Amino acid sequence: MYLFFPNLLLLPINYVVFKSIMLSYVELVLLFSTIIPTYLILYSYIFLYLYISKASPRLTRYCLKG
Repeated sequence: MYLFFPNLLLLPINYVVFKSIMLSYVELVLLFSTIIPTYLILYSYIFLYLYISKASPRLTRYCLKG
């Protein structure tokens, strides 16, 4: 039977490769949908906090002067 249908031998290998590709695709989707936006939000909050804390003395100085 394998002589007439050599593709049957390749079916498990193809399934394993396809499954690993799908798993990596799902992992990439999870990475881009959860982990990276979380880090971007954290870094943006940290940047805003640092910018406001650095800029607020300058702003108050200009406000007091004017």
